[in-house]
Amino acid sequence: MKLVTLVLQCIDKLMFYTVYGIVALGILVASGCSTPPVVKTVTQVEFKAIDLPEVLLKPCHTTAPPEEDTYMKATFGEREEHLTNYIVELLADMKVCNAQIGQLKLIRDEQIKTYRPKPEVSK
Repeated sequence: MKLVTLVLQCIDKLMFYTVYGIVALGILVASGCSTPPVVKTVTQVEFKAIDLPEVLLKPCHTTAPPEEDTYMKATFGEREEHLTNYIVELLADMKVCNAQIGQLKLIRDEQIKTYRPKPEVSK
C-alpha cells in the first residue's frame, strides 16, 4: 500500500512538472517566433576634399568702363563707340565667368556621383 501511494505521489509530481514544462516551452516558442529580429544598419560617411583647378578659383575679370575724361571729351559717335566696345567686353567677361561656373558645377556633380552613398534597395 505504501508502495502504491509512493508511486502515485511520484506520478502526480511528474504530471505537475510536465504540464508546467509544456506550458513554459509553449510560451517560449510562441514569443520567440513572433518577435522579428532587430537589424541595425551602420552607415559610415567619408568626406573627401575636392581639388579644384586654380583657374576656376580666381575672381572673374571685369572690364573697367571708359575713363570719364576721355568719354566726356569725345563726340557723340565716339561715345557710342566707347559704350558699344565696353558692352561687348563685359559680355565676353560674363562668358568666361559663366564657363568657370559651369566647370565648377561639373566637378561638383562628378563628386556627388562618386562619393554620395547610393540608396540601398531592400528586398
